[in-house]
Amino acid sequence: MELSRRMRRTQGLSIPSQRVIRLSLSHLKELGWETMEATLRHEMVHCWLFERGRPWGHSPEFKAKLKQVEEDI
Repeated sequence: MELSRRMRRTQGLSIPSQRVIRLSLSHLKELGWETMEATLRHEMVHCWLFERGRPWGHSPEFKAKLKQVEEDI
């Protein structure tokens, strides 16, 4: 995981092929860790799907897995 000073438009970004999740430092400061923790979970689901060879966009499978992760918290 990386914190980016340059990211301004999005809270988070995943680059699964590089095994990188990048979070916006400015959003973290503005929104707090609780909100950014949800962003981190979102990005982790993208990576989880990628690692399993599944489509890792915002597919129905992505949405179902994210819902499952959120319910387990």
